[in-house]
Amino acid sequence: MGSRRKQSNHTPASRSSLQPQVDVTVWDGTEAKVRWGTRREATPRKCRRLGSVPDDSCRHGAVPPFKELRNKKLKGRLRTQQALSAEATRRLQMGNLLLPEAEGDLITEGLEKSYSLTQADILDQVDLGTRAKALSLDLGFGPYVVDYSRNGRHILLGGKKGELSLLDCHGLRPVCQINVKETVRDVKILHSHSMWAAAQKKYLYIYDQQGIELHCLRDHMLPYRLEFLPYHYLLVSTGEFGELVYQDISTGQIAAKHKTRRGPCDCMRQSPSNAVIHLGHMRGAVSLWTPNLAKPAVEVSCHNGRVTALDVYRDYMATAGVDGSWKVWDLRMYKEVQRFKYFGVPPSTVRWSQTGLLALGFGPHVQVWKDTYATAKAKMPFLTEDYGGQQVGALAFQPYEDICAVGLTGGVRTMVVPGSGIANFDSLEANPYETPKQRREREIHSLLEKLQPDMITLDKPRVGVLDKAPGAIVMEVEEVAASDKAVKMKEKKSKQRGRGTTAKAQKKATCQYVQKVRDLATKRIAFKQAARKGVKTEKANVVSYCALDRFRRQEATAGT
Repeated sequence: MGSRRKQSNHTPASRSSLQPQVDVTVWDGTEAKVRWGTRREATPRKCRRLGSVPDDSCRHGAVPPFKELRNKKLKGRLRTQQALSAEATRRLQMGNLLLPEAEGDLITEGLEKSYSLTQADILDQVDLGTRAKALSLDLGFGPYVVDYSRNGRHILLGGKKGELSLLDCHGLRPVCQINVKETVRDVKILHSHSMWAAAQKKYLYIYDQQGIELHCLRDHMLPYRLEFLPYHYLLVSTGEFGELVYQDISTGQIAAKHKTRRGPCDCMRQSPSNAVIHLGHMRGAVSLWTPNLAKPAVEVSCHNGRVTALDVYRDYMATAGVDGSWKVWDLRMYKEVQRFKYFGVPPSTVRWSQTGLLALGFGPHVQVWKDTYATAKAKMPFLTEDYGGQQVGALAFQPYEDICAVGLTGGVRTMVVPGSGIANFDSLEANPYETPKQRREREIHSLLEKLQPDMITLDKPRVGVLDKAPGAIVMEVEEVAASDKAVKMKEKKSKQRGRGTTAKAQKKATCQYVQKVRDLATKRIAFKQAARKGVKTEKANVVSYCALDRFRRQEATAGT
C-alpha cells in the first residue's frame, strides 16, 4: 500500500512533461538531419480554464469584499453572488467571440475629408438595406420633435401644430396618425410602442398604438420636456412652473414632485447609466436631480447664459449655451474636458449616439463630432449637413442602426452616420425583430423586475455595497423613522360611506377648534396662577429696611 501511495503522488501530470526525440530534415541545397534531444518543460500543476476567473476590470457585477464580515449566512450569499458574477463574466467574454457584426466606419482616401462628404455621396456607397432606411418627409405642421423606441423599431413624430405620427421603421409604414389641434412641445415612447406620451398645450396625455387617448395627467401642468426611465417605469416632466414631476405609469401614482425654484425649464435629459435627471436652467447652471431628494444632488455652473441643450453619455455630459460655446464635462470630477466655439445661432439640440458620436443642431446646420471626450481636442467635425431654408428642432439616433433622425420646421429627414449604432443587440434587452408574444413576455418580466424610485442615486457603486455602520446606529435611525411615522398626522379619507357629509365634517372641525381654544385658555390661566404665587412668595421673603438700620450695624460692630 505504501508503494502505491508513493506512485500516486508522482503522477505524470504533476511532473515536467517529456518531449520525444524528433528528426527534422532541413533542405537548403544539401540534405542534413538535425537531431533534437529530450528536453523538459515546466508545466503548472493546475490547469485553469480560459476566462474562468476574469480580471476585476471585466467583472460582470462587482461584489463588495466580505472577509471581515461575521454573519455567516450573509457571507455565504455573497460567495454565491461572486461565483455567479464570475460565471456571467466568463460567458459574456465567450459570447463576445461569436458576435458576427462590427460597427461601421467612414474611411476616406488621400486628402479627402469626411466632413466634406454629403448625404448623397454616402448613400451612393452604402448597401441597399441602409439606403432603404433613408427617410424624407415634407410635412406642414412643424417644427417637429422625434423619438425612437428602445429597440429602434418605431419612430414617433410630433409637430408643434398638433400632428402626432407613429411609424414602423421596417418598411416605413405608418402605424397611426392623429391631429390633436393644439400645441405639442415634446413626445416620448414609453416601455414599448403600445404606449406613448405627448406634452401638449396644458397637460400631459398618453396614447396607445392606435392613437386613442388613454390618460390625461393633470399633475403635469404646461409640460415642456419629457423623459422616461425604463427600469423604474417613471415618466418625468418639467415645464413652465419649474416643477420636476415623477409619475409611475404602472400604478399611476406620483413618485415625487420637486420645485426647482429656477424658473421655466425647457432643457432636460436623463443619464442612461444611473437614471439621474439633468436640468439646464436660465442662468447657465445644470442641476442633477433624484426622486428621493427635494434639492439638487449636484449643481454645476456651465455657461454664462441660458443653457439651450444638453445630453449625457456614460460619464460625460455635453452642454450648449448662449455664451458662444458648447462644452463636454466629466461627471466623475465635474470638470470641463473640452470647449468648442460656435458662431451664429446657439445649438438648439445635442444628442449622443450609442457609440459616443455627438450631434449638434443649430440653425439649418447639423454637425457630428467624433472623440469629443478624448484628451486630444478634435479640430474638425466628423460629418456635416445643411438644410437650407429650415431650422433644426430635434435630433435622435436610431438604436442599433447608423441612422440619425432630424426634426425640421418643414418635415423630418434622416442622416446616415456610419458607426453611430451598436452592431450587435441583446435580444433579451431590446429586440428590433421581436414578435407580439415576445413583447408581452418582456413587459411582464420588466414589471416584475421594476426598480424602486429610492434606488436612483448619484453614486452608482452605492447600490449593493455593504453598510459598515454599527448596528446601534442603524437601529437608532430606524427608531427615529418609526417615531416620525407615528407622529405624522392621519390623512383624511376622500370617501367615507355615510360619515363624510359636509355638516358632520364641519361639526367635527368646530369641536376640535373649541377644544383647542379651551386647552389654550386652561394653560394661560394655570400660567397666571403660578406667576401670582411666585410674586407672593417673593414679597414674603423680602426684608424691609429703614434709614436707621445703618446705625444698628455700627452699634453691633462696636459692641463686638
